[in-house]
Amino acid sequence: LGDFTSDLPMTISNNITTSSAGVFLGAQTFNAAVTVSGSPTLTTGGGDLTFDGNVSANIADTDSLTVSLSGGALAGTGIIGSANALNAFSSTSAINITNTGGTISTGSGNISFSGGTATVSAANFALSTTSGNITFSSALQIASDNFLQIWPGGSVSFQTVDGAGSAGDGNLYVFAGGTSATAGVIGGTLALGALTSDLPMTISNNITTSSAGLLTGAQTFNAAVTVSGSPTLTTGGGDLTFDGNVSANIDDTDSLTVSLSGGALAGTGIIGFVNVFNAFSSTSAINITNTATLSAGSGNISFSGGTATVSADFALLTDSGNITFSSALQIASNKL
Repeated sequence: LGDFTSDLPMTISNNITTSSAGVFLGAQTFNAAVTVSGSPTLTTGGGDLTFDGNVSANIADTDSLTVSLSGGALAGTGIIGSANALNAFSSTSAINITNTGGTISTGSGNISFSGGTATVSAANFALSTTSGNITFSSALQIASDNFLQIWPGGSVSFQTVDGAGSAGDGNLYVFAGGTSATAGVIGGTLALGALTSDLPMTISNNITTSSAGLLTGAQTFNAAVTVSGSPTLTTGGGDLTFDGNVSANIDDTDSLTVSLSGGALAGTGIIGFVNVFNAFSSTSAINITNTATLSAGSGNISFSGGTATVSADFALLTDSGNITFSSALQIASNKL
């Protein structure tokens, strides 16, 4: 079909396919409640999929929905996974989330995005599972100062995450309740405005945030962090907060570089905890307000590119590496 519209409540148990190949847009519009039975796929060929009524599984945590929009919008005001949560939700092509219902919810199954960029253009949107995983196998983009909330019951993983439009766009928050988070390259093309994780996170790629937009550029890790490889965390003046302990994946092997442009290295987490880093580097001005310890093994701890200010009682420790300040060091009424 070219377009499909229903103003009546509808039960969908089979695939629906529309296309913009003719004179129509390929849109599918559901203006009343939708019940999903079985595992149907809705394909629009680039048209928008609009739910202006709530979408529920026929039987909670049993029925699943797949959408393939080829860049079309997931639009409307309906909650997806309302009275009965879906078992799983999958997007298998590029998708632009403009839905203002605010939520996609599943039970034990997964929420997954693959086959093309997922863009979040809704001001405040949440993905939630009871015990399933949330997976982005393709790029994720978050526009403006929009807030994407991730509430996983299982794990969450990202391929790449960027702002959409300009540096400093997008606020990504991974809430507690799941098991772990794995970060791909975040802010590699356009820096996010802010990143927060309440879940234990493994960081093996660079993370870049910026205060160039409406947000602060802060990166906040409220649970344990494992560093694998040699990632760089860049905040553009925002604070980097570790309120969980930070460890190398392999003792005296992995390294961490931070570039805070005057932002604070904050929190209460020990940096170099169970497994110490091989090396730690700060490459711009930094204000250390963290109240714990930074430890490295055979590699060096180094500060360069701007003044290092110590505003908390803090300790720097290495097993055999050097500790170097190539820029100014300032110590407030504290002990270093």
